[in-house]
Amino acid sequence: MIKWFFSLFIFLILPSVTWADSDIAISPVSLEITANEPIVTLNVKNNADNTTTIQADVMQWSQKNGQVVLYPTDDMVISPPLFQIGPWQTQIVRVAWLSPHPVNEQLMYRVLLREISKINFSLLPSHRSGLNFRLNISLPVFVQPDTQNPAYRWQMHWVDAHTLHLILANTGNVSLMVSELKLSRENQAVFSENTFEYVLPKQAYTWVLKVKHHDFNTVNAVVNGEWESSSAFVH
Repeated sequence: MIKWFFSLFIFLILPSVTWADSDIAISPVSLEITANEPIVTLNVKNNADNTTTIQADVMQWSQKNGQVVLYPTDDMVISPPLFQIGPWQTQIVRVAWLSPHPVNEQLMYRVLLREISKINFSLLPSHRSGLNFRLNISLPVFVQPDTQNPAYRWQMHWVDAHTLHLILANTGNVSLMVSELKLSRENQAVFSENTFEYVLPKQAYTWVLKVKHHDFNTVNAVVNGEWESSSAFVH
């Protein structure tokens, strides 16, 4: 199976957003699907005086060595796959899971919305690669298990005196989203960093940190929107 890699992904936690380099506003920016509710909708609004064209795709989402990997999928469908939005108009986009069934572990997909600056509608799909995409937007879609069991562990590995590999291993059945990191000792932070990384189930992610102080014993992080404190062990 051919892997599709994309260099630009915008990971978001806000209920809706307008991109600085575009007049496109989207809500919501994260989608959840269940076996009982296999269809969800997106609102795509054009906040401009000109008509714009959007190409929409949905891909299976995985990770390899901490990097995003996308695969073509037949599990999901998005409609419409290509549409125009008039000035200050809104298009409703539907994402449907074609074979809804109970799952024990979260399934992950991504909706890709690409704003096209120029298009010839006589082009066949095989010629899409020649289109000029002004903006690529990637939104997470989660198929949720009936029972969600988030679980993880931290590990540390010193590469040299001031370079630390901080590793988060996701041992649960749902994705983790980490948006802030702090290394602390007795509730005093000795290092902090803003981040925004998803760690999918049964995957791990490594942060390479430049740390001056070794005297910490706790990792504090915002995981799925909540501050969590954990001990990390050196390996």
